[in-house]
Amino acid sequence: NFQFKTLKTVPAGLRPSFSTATVSMSSLPRLCRTVLIALAALSAATAAPALSWVSHGDEQHIFVATRMTFDAAQAHCAALGGALASIHSTEENTFIASLLPQSNIKVWIGLRRTAPDTYAFSDGTAVDLDVGAMLGQRMRSGQQCLALDARRAVWVGLRCSRRRSFVCSRVLSSSTSGSDTSVSSTTISEPPTTETTTTTSSTTTTTTTT
Repeated sequence: NFQFKTLKTVPAGLRPSFSTATVSMSSLPRLCRTVLIALAALSAATAAPALSWVSHGDEQHIFVATRMTFDAAQAHCAALGGALASIHSTEENTFIASLLPQSNIKVWIGLRRTAPDTYAFSDGTAVDLDVGAMLGQRMRSGQQCLALDARRAVWVGLRCSRRRSFVCSRVLSSSTSGSDTSVSSTTISEPPTTETTTTTSSTTTTTTTT
């Protein structure tokens, strides 16, 4: 509750008949909503700083601080032209972990459990690392999506509905790297053009002189 007190400098004749008025928060719904919306917008702006893509091999990676569910994070990465990060070597795993702030302990990567002891990356690439060896702890029932523990550089299982920051990856191309890419030319045979010739008959008179 808010309390509004009268000022001593107000002339006595203009003072209200009470010295203190109490206003309940429930009587200010519009103000409350406005404040909450402003705070939410400020929080989102500070929680999701604009970061740049970082190149590594033939891929680029970007850390997104905004917390989302696994599916929402994958949709966000797709909108950026990529997918949740797929990791194919311990060296790449260490590199991606080095990009993350230590405060964000667990961040989504693109790995999901589709069946017991069966996993798939969001971008469709092969799972060529031993998931059991990469896991820092045993996955529990209901934990179908995997995250990268930035502090220990290991994978952990989480419920896909949990909200986490995440890492997107995309393959380098001419549009992302800015380098020239040779494009082989293809000859396309065009359909034959049919020409219509109009012949105008003319009568020629030949005069023979003997």
